[in-house]
Amino acid sequence: AIISENTDFCVGIRNATERGFTNGASFAFNETVDPGTKEYESFVKKLKATDFDILIANGQSPLTIAAMVKEVRLQGIEQPPRY
Repeated sequence: AIISENTDFCVGIRNATERGFTNGASFAFNETVDPGTKEYESFVKKLKATDFDILIANGQSPLTIAAMVKEVRLQGIEQPPRY
């Protein structure tokens, strides 16, 4: 699963990661958020309904990544985040 900030840098990381998938694999959850987003509750609620192994918190800044991971933990998701 991946939540990406909509910047050239983060979109590039998401696209490069997806190109590296093999055997037709894809992200089970793939959402893009606008830069400056501070509220991730709605995205994480959708994420909770998804079967996934890890979450890539793909933000441009440490504050963005921290906000993503904080909401994931607040909603009880225990899969390991990667950033």
